[in-house]
Amino acid sequence: MYRPGKPAFQSEVLKSDNAELHSFVGERSWLLFELVDARGTWLQRAVDQWACDPEFNKMNLIIKGLEVTNDTAERGIKDIEDYSNSSTDPSQRRNIILAVNKERQKVPNFDKKM
Repeated sequence: MYRPGKPAFQSEVLKSDNAELHSFVGERSWLLFELVDARGTWLQRAVDQWACDPEFNKMNLIIKGLEVTNDTAERGIKDIEDYSNSSTDPSQRRNIILAVNKERQKVPNFDKKM
């Protein structure tokens, strides 16, 4: 079972200037493979041969269909940028940002495109 959350990397790996990709691969790296019942045998082939593998193509479609966003953090930063000059009082700034955030939560499908 995989527990949610960020992986805990050894600090020396994160500080290293020459860390290699395999340093960041662990047991949890296989979660996506398990979720789609894939074995990942195509990983043993040369990259230019991956597109010939049906399992790779299946996973590629799934991954390309995922929407990866960091909207919460982006919106928070945007709110701070937009409203930081509207008041010189720090507590009033905080209240303005919280009010905007509360209003946004009322719109469940809030999208930048709106």
